[in-house]
Amino acid sequence: AMAREPGVLVRRGSDEVQSLDPHKVSTVEDVRVASELFEGLTRYRADGSIEPGLAESWTVSADGLLWRFTLREALRFSDGSPLTAQDVAASFRRLMTPATAAPNATLFQAIEGAAEVAAGKAPPERLAVTAPDARTVEIRLARPFPAFAELLAHAAASVLPSRLIAEHGDAWVRQRPLIGSGPFRLKEWRLHSALRLERNPHYHDADRVRLAGVAYRPVQDDQ
Repeated sequence: AMAREPGVLVRRGSDEVQSLDPHKVSTVEDVRVASELFEGLTRYRADGSIEPGLAESWTVSADGLLWRFTLREALRFSDGSPLTAQDVAASFRRLMTPATAAPNATLFQAIEGAAEVAAGKAPPERLAVTAPDARTVEIRLARPFPAFAELLAHAAASVLPSRLIAEHGDAWVRQRPLIGSGPFRLKEWRLHSALRLERNPHYHDADRVRLAGVAYRPVQDDQ
């Protein structure tokens, strides 16, 4: 019956999804699902080029070190709660905190303070990602990194619900409904059966999301 649901894309995965936490993902399958459920400041177009995601625009200082992002107006998480620049900053702090043990944290070493925070030599607040106001995110780099906009489209740079993480720690991802920031939201996840996503009505670009949902079916044996 599942394959005949109108507007639902069925994707076969080589593996069971291990985690829905964008800071914990390492397999191709997990990154793929995380990218449907969460979004960062930028995102990839179908052709692989970069475009604004949760940020509507950004500027880069002449020395290439200060990146200032303006978030889209009235952003919301998938439960309808407001998504602000504070969530962006908090997400980056969690990504770089040693306790999170994020496999992709090293990709973001160009951010000022990142190496010190990741090594446990400085508190997460030392990371140079700040929210001067609800719609502005400033990221200071330790060295110029021209491909930074591309890097911010990585699943590990997704914006997560900081309120929920403050309350539940790593168990935030087990709360239902799962609160995300991407084009789809979690409908159902049954181990060894299916992981089903539905269109997120609170997504800033929901009008352009043509699929009603996505269903991932793990297939252990390629033959």
